[in-house]
Amino acid sequence: MCKKCIWGLLGFMTIINIKVNEKEKKQIQEFSAARHIKSASEFIRQAVVEKILLGQHERADTEDSSIPDYIPPIKFVALVKGVVVAIGDTPSEVTRIAMEKFSQDPIIVKYNGVLKRNPPEYVYITLEPPECGH
Repeated sequence: MCKKCIWGLLGFMTIINIKVNEKEKKQIQEFSAARHIKSASEFIRQAVVEKILLGQHERADTEDSSIPDYIPPIKFVALVKGVVVAIGDTPSEVTRIAMEKFSQDPIIVKYNGVLKRNPPEYVYITLEPPECGH
């Protein structure tokens, strides 16, 4: 490859330097090798993308994900972006319905009822990057 092509490629790449100690470096290399990731750099890129996706899909505020009054008592409800997308008797039922419709969005599952202990709250999120046309 000629120098012009190499510099053209480098012009589209952003380089970020990070400092890690030897122990962390070794852990990254071992983890990358065990997961068949081609390099430590690729592992770091994947970790950054995963962290960004998690940040973009942070859980909605409690008032945005509250259960509306029209939901029958003693039911589970799945919410996506604060909107009810499924109502059912089990968390797995409402999650399945919600995943069929909104597989790329975070899904919050809540119980509309009173339990003797705090009701469980479930949040589902996909860590796969969104599909693009490239």
